[in-house]
Amino acid sequence: MINAAIKKWFLGMSLALTVVAASSANATIVVVDPLDVMTQKSEVVVHAVVYGQEVRSDSRGRIITLTTVEVVDGLKGAAKGDLVVIYQVGGTLNGISQWIAGNHRFLPGEEFLLFGVRYEDMVVSYGVGIGKFKIVRDETGAFLVEDVNDVVAAYRQKDGPMQMEEAVPRVFTGLEQFKGLIRDIDAASNQPRLKPTNLRVIKPQPIRPINQPLKAMPRMQPVKAVQPIAPVKLK
Repeated sequence: MINAAIKKWFLGMSLALTVVAASSANATIVVVDPLDVMTQKSEVVVHAVVYGQEVRSDSRGRIITLTTVEVVDGLKGAAKGDLVVIYQVGGTLNGISQWIAGNHRFLPGEEFLLFGVRYEDMVVSYGVGIGKFKIVRDETGAFLVEDVNDVVAAYRQKDGPMQMEEAVPRVFTGLEQFKGLIRDIDAASNQPRLKPTNLRVIKPQPIRPINQPLKAMPRMQPVKAVQPIAPVKLK
């Protein structure tokens, strides 16, 4: 049974997804990978809290947002207490807003879990609109809700083309259980795999019959009969 906090979150997301459906031409199409693939491909997975934020222009004149977060728990590629900078193209500077459709927004003090890859000495999200899970707390505990924005999801199919549909946030109950799952996936992917030895395959050659006649075996000499030993009388 979904508690009241999740219902409230889903209500807000349903309104947002309605807007996406109405203006899908402006939405960003992203490939949604399962958790095991995201964990294996991510270089950094952290449970973090927003520490500070800076919006400025880069050398190319683009607005960029640099969000500094403090790591509460490092699941992969970072440790507790580390300060990690999340790099994003876009933001609001001097009254001008430039955002990539679907980009995550990070708020002061926000608690979340991020799957990311390294960019220079910073980190970028796993994908546009993919990789961030909000941590929601209530009287029952903490759970995670995927933070999806103006994106259209493309799901990989075993056979045939990708399936395109509105992005639906994934919800996971149990924060610590979720983190334990991510750690197990990462540990399993780091197990050494046995490499096959370099063996050459040799085609067997047919056995050729021997044409030379076999030599006759020498005759055995008859064995001479052995004379019986006379019994000895004991005194």
